[in-house]
Amino acid sequence: MENLLDERQAAQRLHLSVRTLQRFRSAGNGPRYVKIGRLVRYQAGAVEAYLAACVRASTSDHGAVQ
Repeated sequence: MENLLDERQAAQRLHLSVRTLQRFRSAGNGPRYVKIGRLVRYQAGAVEAYLAACVRASTSDHGAVQ
């Protein structure tokens, strides 16, 4: 398995606060994560994929339909 990031590391890569990342996770938004017992980890590739999915060409671009 590739490198796993903790919440702080993932939030830093996304330029978000840890709390915002937690809110995204609770709402079902944000990057996919791995749950190991009580630990929450993010695969580096999942964080990069989430960033790539957030790219928009204009303000009217709603992104890919999921």
